[in-house]
Order: sequence, then structure tokens, then C-alpha cells
Amino acid sequence: MVSEENELNDLEELQSFMNSLSEKLEKTPYDYSTYVRWIELLRPVGDIGSLRVARESMLQNIAAPNDLWLQWIQDEKSQPDALSNPEALATITDLYERAATEHMSMLMWQNYIEFVKKLESSDDSDVRSAAVEAFGSEDHLFAVLQSAVDATSYHFSEGQAIWISYKAYVEQMLENSDGEQREALVGLLKAVYLQRLGQPHAQIESTFSMYSGFVTKYMNQDYEQQMVEANSIVSGVRKACAKRDDYETELAASENGWGAFQVYIDKLAKDKTTEAKEINTLYERCLVFHCYTPEIWDEYLTFVAQHADTELLAIANRAVRNCPWSGKIWAQLIHATFAHQGYQAAGTVYERVMSTHAVDYSMAEYAQVAIARVDVARLTFENPEPNAVSVSELDPHELSQVCKSCVSTAYALSIDTADPKLRLERCCTTTAARVSKDIASAREMWTSICKSRRVCAEAWVLSAEFEREYDSVESARNVYRHAAQRKLDNSEHVFDAWITFEHSFGDISTLRAAEGFINGQRHLLWRRMERDSCAAIGGTLQQAAAIADESEEPESSSIRQSKRKRSDASANEDIAKLQPEADSAKCVFVSGLPLTFKKADIDAFFDNIKSAKDIEMLNNKQGEFRGQAKVTVATGEEMIAALDKNGHKVDGSFISVHVFKHRSKEDIQGRSSFPNRARKAVKETMVRVTGFSSETGNKQLEAIAKESGGTVVRVRRNQQGDVAFVTMKSLHDAQNAASALNGRVVQDATLAAAVDRDGAAAPTKELVPQDQKSSIKNALPKTKASNSMVGLVPRKASSNRRPAKRMNIAKPAHAAASASGLASGSTQEKTSTDTSSARTNADFRDLFIGQGDIKDDIK
Repeated sequence: MVSEENELNDLEELQSFMNSLSEKLEKTPYDYSTYVRWIELLRPVGDIGSLRVARESMLQNIAAPNDLWLQWIQDEKSQPDALSNPEALATITDLYERAATEHMSMLMWQNYIEFVKKLESSDDSDVRSAAVEAFGSEDHLFAVLQSAVDATSYHFSEGQAIWISYKAYVEQMLENSDGEQREALVGLLKAVYLQRLGQPHAQIESTFSMYSGFVTKYMNQDYEQQMVEANSIVSGVRKACAKRDDYETELAASENGWGAFQVYIDKLAKDKTTEAKEINTLYERCLVFHCYTPEIWDEYLTFVAQHADTELLAIANRAVRNCPWSGKIWAQLIHATFAHQGYQAAGTVYERVMSTHAVDYSMAEYAQVAIARVDVARLTFENPEPNAVSVSELDPHELSQVCKSCVSTAYALSIDTADPKLRLERCCTTTAARVSKDIASAREMWTSICKSRRVCAEAWVLSAEFEREYDSVESARNVYRHAAQRKLDNSEHVFDAWITFEHSFGDISTLRAAEGFINGQRHLLWRRMERDSCAAIGGTLQQAAAIADESEEPESSSIRQSKRKRSDASANEDIAKLQPEADSAKCVFVSGLPLTFKKADIDAFFDNIKSAKDIEMLNNKQGEFRGQAKVTVATGEEMIAALDKNGHKVDGSFISVHVFKHRSKEDIQGRSSFPNRARKAVKETMVRVTGFSSETGNKQLEAIAKESGGTVVRVRRNQQGDVAFVTMKSLHDAQNAASALNGRVVQDATLAAAVDRDGAAAPTKELVPQDQKSSIKNALPKTKASNSMVGLVPRKASSNRRPAKRMNIAKPAHAAASASGLASGSTQEKTSTDTSSARTNADFRDLFIGQGDIKDDIK
């Protein structure tokens, strides 16, 4: 009764699992645990057909370890009359051969050999007949032994066991033969011995002793001559074996670590007498223990491409099934497929990567795949395949389309995972411009890249170099000027590149103009650093603002996002505030439009407004469309409908739609008309959160904080990524949020949260108490005005600003060091990705295969 209930429960669980299986595999086709669970649920049912489908589905995407191969073989053997059925025997034989090539396993080869021995020596004539029909010959064991020796003979410590089985089989054939067949087998066995004596292996002396016995028995009349010949071979091999004994000792001491294998391989590679097959075997031995390490597969594939190109494609396919998250391995497979099967087959591999979402988690990983895709397209374009239609014959612009498609796909992924060296961007733009001569497409790509990367100085420098090479010096100069005004992660890189550019392509006047412009931008950067340094000492940015002059800052992303997500009520309020002269003309300001847009495209974008619209496209100084427009509608309802388009995505860019406000002269002057107006008191308060795991995102913390009913302003993290600061609108909201966050369990980690009192606002009228001013000033090291960055602050401000103060303060020790490095041309305001919480290849290995217990071995 109990067994029947268990069986019923298993069937119900299987049915539930199968209902959700297709959705799981569509989202995560490389999830090892899903396949294992599928097989575990099917085995008790005993449906061998469904089991085969499950296992084959697994092997299409990921590699199976030896225990799953042996389990599969055992299930096939356990079928009724499996050993007397030729088709079943052929299936089992195929499984053994596939498993033996998947990993170098001595156990798998020995099991295969014993299985064939058992069939050929069976007392059951039906079994022997089925074996002959399945194998195609009566002597299949000899072929299996030869394959096993070829695969394992260079295994220094364990290859001897299979070689002895092979030798014993040949000796048995020799004992049962006579005449010419006997002479032929003696020659064969002699060749087997001499070949083995020429291979370094741990049992070299035992092999030499066995050969002496063989010569005594079958060639005693020429014993001395035969042994002299063998000794000349063995003498050199003994020295090689002595070295390898030391390497094997180091390998065992490291518990088969990758570092020890690497040293072993490097030393053998430097020895000119080492055969490529031996190094190939070392890589295979290493992969038995480290099959989920992409760096090893990458080195192995590079070695095979140089020494055994015919095996490259098969090994590359094995590599991607072991490390499907590695863009570099997929790139190797695309190159290998292109070399052996052509452009169309390589394109199929790329489509397989994209359809299975193998590298969607990282823009940098995808970039490596995309570069390989562009490489094979370029090579086909330049050197069409024989008797095949080339890319250029199909469409002269197809190569450019491939490049644009790869760039747009990359920038649809998370920009936080972007490649800092912009390899894909350089490859695609250079290929489009140099090979397909499509300068417009390449320029369009650089425009999109700079817009997407925003703070990446390298992107702007490369864009300027592109303009210099393919357009004009003046175009490049305009790019440098525009980049110098932006807040970048490495502004000094742009400054240096611009000066170098002027030295090479400019004259004295352009050089001086560039230097003056750069000096002005440096002043702004240094003043910003002063303010940040004071903020680090005083505790808040408001205290720093009372000490140092403020420089204009662009709005933060959180403010822009909050403005972007307007409700209908706020839109009505904005419309009501329009000046009287604008009441008859309701206008919206549209930005972020693709530069290729025409009026008809903008009109089509506002398809929810049926009446006529007055569209004014805004151009830059050169008369080119700058991606912004002013759209006038007839009624307030249509204004609201237009604002609903805010945040829509077109060609990969988010479109911003806001109320167009007609500003008076006083509005344009802004706050400079009231320099002494007191600032509003800051009521925002921060909640300090710790204890979360590296997998916990800011959105999760924000959602928990919102459960308290308060308003979340922003969620930030420190540089190390182990502390989060949730900024709430008020102290009351912060206290409620801290209660909601504290003790909350998120992804097996317990959060600890408390209100950060230092994050509360300072009093309105005096942002910094007098005693704090003096303490801050005294805490800062004093430097000479001529040597400090403060000395370069202008003495006079513009007429619509309050006079700038000449402050004799500098930054604290850590900030001063940063500033001095900046003044000498070093990098300032580095905006780097948080490396402490960045995922490693091992982490993504666990994500795809679900084997947490292998993590320590990989590390």
C-alpha cells in the first residue's frame, strides 16, 4: 500500500514537472539541475524511450559527467534481451564510444573493453551472433583495444594498464597462429613494444624487461642485436621519464591543480622532443578535474588549432557544452566552424548562441561572440568561398548590417557589463568603414556608442580618431571639444588625446585654443573635487556648498527618471502653469530621437494624437538634426496624450517628452538673480543596510523599503558594494523603512538596517556651523596657491554670479593625493564597475550547471 502511494506521488510530481519543463528549458537551456531532475523522475517509471529523449536533450546543450554516462549504459543493458539484440548492442557500443571521447576516463575504456570481451567470449551463441551483427566483425575487441591505446598511451602514470591489455590480446593471437600469420604477428608485437618504449611512461623499466622476455622467446637468435636497438631508444626516454616523474610529483602535491598542470605543459612545450599528442593528453587529463574552467578550454583549443586542426571542431563543440556561459569559447567554435564548414554554418552557431541566451548576462561576453561573427563575415566578404555565393554578391551593405546588428544587440544588454576596451565597437566600426566603405553606418554606430556609454572617455577618443581618419580634422576637433565638456570617467585621457591630436594635425592657434579650453575644464573639475573633498570631511554635500563655490552639475539619473515618469495629474499641473502666451499653443519638447528621423517619423511616433500637429525639428550649429523637436498640439487632452509617450523606446533609445516651457528673461537668469537666497532645508534621511548577499539588487531593497509606505528617493551602494544606503524622503519614512528592512531574509541572507543620522539635513540658514568651518579648514593640509589646484580658480566670476572665493584650503591626505595625481596628468573621477560583487566565470558556471560543490575545486 505504501509503495503504491509513493508511486502515485512520483507520477504526480513527474506530471507537474513535465508541465513546466518546456518553459524552464526555453529560459535556461543550460541548467544542469533541470536535466538531472528530469532523468531522476523518469527512471522509476521505466520508460526507456523518454529517458533517451531526456538524456539526448541534455547532451545537446551541456556535457554529462562519467557517472551519468555509466548510469545510461546500465539502463540500456538492463532492458530485456539487450545482449542478444543487435540494435540494443549497437546503441550500448555507441554510448561507450561517445562517453570515452567526452572525457579521458581510464575507467570508461576498461569497462568498454570488458564489455566487448564478455560478448565475444559468451557461451550463448545468440549473444555472439548479435555481437557480430552489431559490430560488423568477429574481432571487434582488437579495434577497441587499438582505439583505447591511441587515446591513453601518453598518460604517463595510468596508460600502461590498457597497453598491457592490448599486448596480451596480441600475444594470445600469436600463440594461436602459425606459419606466415605467426611471423606477421611477431612483427606486429615487436612494433607495439618498440612504440611503447619510445613513449615516456612511468613503467618504462617494466616494459623494457617484458620486451627482453619477448625477444628471448621469439627472436632469440638475434637477441643481442634486438636489445641494442631497443636500448638506443630507451636511453633517451629514461631521461625524459626522470623529468616527468618530478612533474608528476608536483602535480600530485597540488591535488591536480590547474597551476601545476600549466607548469607541466609549459615545460613539455619547451622540449623540442615532446610530441604534440603528449601535450594533448595532458590537457585532457587536466579537463577531467577542471572541465568548467573556460581558460583551460581556450588554451587547449589554441594549441589544437596549431598542431591538430582536424580535431579542432569536435573539441570546440565539447568546450561549449562544458562552458556555455563563456563568450570566448563560443567565439572559438564560430572560428572553427567557419574554417571547416563555411560561413553559413558559422552563422548557424551564432544563431544558436542568441536563441539559447547563453551570454546574455554580460555585454563583454557577448562582445567576444559578436567579434567572431563580424570576423567570419569580413573574411567571406574579402575572400568569397569557392563555388559559393559571397556576402558581397548578396548585398553590398550586408557586412555593415551585420556590424550594426551586433552593436545594437550588445547595447541592449546591461551597460554595467560592458567591455572597457571597446573591442566590439572598434571591430564593427572599422570593418564597416574600411572593408564595406560604409562611412555613414560607421559614424552612426559611433554616435550611438558615445550616447550609450556616456561617461566612457575611451569611446569619445576613438570616435574622434574615426572622424580624423574618415572625415576631417575639424570633425575630430569638434568631437574632442564636445567630449572635454562632459563629466567622464577619465577626462585627462580626453585632454591628452586632444593635445596630441593638435600637435600632429593642428597649428599654433588651434593648439593654444585647445589648451585654453582644456584649462577651463580642468578648473571646473578641480573645483568639483574640492567640493567632494570637503563633503568627505564635513559629512554632507550641503556643508561643502557653504565653503566652496558650486559648479553646475547635470541632474542625477534618479531625478531624470522621476521626471520621465509623470502622472496625468502632474501633466495637468504643468499645463496649467504655462504662460498666457502659450495657452493657445500647447507644446511639448521631445529629445532622444534617432538622428535619422524626419518629420513624418515624428508624426508617426505620436500616433495617439489624431489631429494635425505642428512639428519643429531642432538643429545644431552645422544645420544637422540634433535629435530634438518641438511639437505643438491643439488641446490639453492631446498634450496629455503626447506626454504619455515619454519613456517609449525607439531604435534602442528612450524618448523623452516634456512640457515645453516658455521662459522669461528672469527665468533664464535662474538663481543667479538671487545669489543670497537661502537654500531649502534638506529633509531626506538615509537608511544604512548591510548583510545582504552579492546577488541582492538595489531594486529588491527599494521594493522592501516601499512596503513601509514611505517614499524612496534613491538607493546607492558604497564602492565595495557591501553597504547600501536607502534615501527616504523624511526621517519618519526612514524609521519605517529601517523597521521593514532590519531582520528581513533575502536570498538566504539576513539584512541589518538602521537610520543613518549623519545623512539627515543640516539647518537651513547656516549649513555649516562656525566651529565646523574652522575644524574643516584646519583638518585640510595647507598648500601653496601656485602648486595647488585651488590657486587656479578664477579671481572674478561672471556678472550674474557671486564672486568666487580664493580659498587657501586643500583636500585631506587621500583627496590631496588624488588631486596631485590629477594635476600631473593622472586619471580623475574614475567611475569603475564594482569588482567586489562582480561575477566570475565560476559563479556563472554554478548558475548554468547548478553544481555548487565543484566551486571550491575550480577556485
